[in-house]
Amino acid sequence: MSVTADSRKRGEQTVAVRLRAVILLAAPGRPLDQLILDQSAYMLRRAGMSDAQIAKEIERGRRIYAAIREGKPYPEDTRPEERKQFDAILPWLVGQLRHDPAAAVAKLTVPVLVAQGGKDFQVSRADAEALRAALARNRDAAFKFYPELSHMFAPVAKGTLADYSDPSLQVDPVFLADVAAFARKSLGAP
Repeated sequence: MSVTADSRKRGEQTVAVRLRAVILLAAPGRPLDQLILDQSAYMLRRAGMSDAQIAKEIERGRRIYAAIREGKPYPEDTRPEERKQFDAILPWLVGQLRHDPAAAVAKLTVPVLVAQGGKDFQVSRADAEALRAALARNRDAAFKFYPELSHMFAPVAKGTLADYSDPSLQVDPVFLADVAAFARKSLGAP
């Protein structure tokens, strides 16, 4: 199946739907476990853990995610609460750990916008660059980097978890205009 087309059921009829453009906002460019482990390292660092403690915890996480991805038993040092959380979402998690976003994006033949905030602590500029590299052959790919915007595409001073509870944050109007312009151009709208 092509990633540029889809089919939908309408009653008893199958209707072909053609994908015309894709907009990726703060999208990961690597498998989920790599993203989660980077986020974990960031949070542990902010919590004051030493580099050695962080390295040990990240390596433990790598072993757990590798076991899940490969359908193997959890490592012995997997905590009971972690096992319970993973078991609750195991089929979904296995699929996500085996999914390579950059490889999927590389198959796109429609216009693609990749937008990334510079103060996003959840998805990094490296993710956007991985997507950019994957789209190197797509002449209709566009990339926008917003140095002062967060994961929510709002201007922030620091780019921390506290941003999520700041009711004064608003999505940046330049970002919104860029997305709208891309959509208009890609879809042929006025």
